Amino acid sequence: NHPVHYTHQWVPTDLSETPNPIMGVDRVFVQNANAFERAGMYGDPHEYFDNLCRFSLLCWAAVEAPLMLPPDDPFGEEVIFIANDWQTALLPMILASHYRRWRVFEPARCLFTIHNMGYPGNFPNPQMYNYDIENPRDTPKWSFMDLGLADNL
Repeated sequence: NHPVHYTHQWVPTDLSETPNPIMGVDRVFVQNANAFERAGMYGDPHEYFDNLCRFSLLCWAAVEAPLMLPPDDPFGEEVIFIANDWQTALLPMILASHYRRWRVFEPARCLFTIHNMGYPGNFPNPQMYNYDIENPRDTPKWSFMDLGLADNL
């Protein structure tokens, strides 16, 4: 059971003397005690064993946010998702493979930005996992970043 909660904040971007009330950015924060309330973000000095699950949950929750927030926050489907670095790289793939397939978020766009090319978020490929190898770390891996770049829309 992974209940997800959202915190929403609208921030005006027009800082002129008479700001335009419709010019702004919505910031949506995803909360889940099991996934994100920890001593460190990544699990230093070693990664958390469930990083794949944690960041997958973050991506699914981020795509669902415009559909789940109360009606007084009318996002609709004309949104821009900003996915920053490998932790959110599944978001473009989820948007393209799941939602657009059912004609949801057709006008939406996703901008995938890379913060650290040195760490692309590699995880063992569960379909290629070989229990017979001496060191499980030698299992062929797939990269979150590669997936994000492939479906960046």
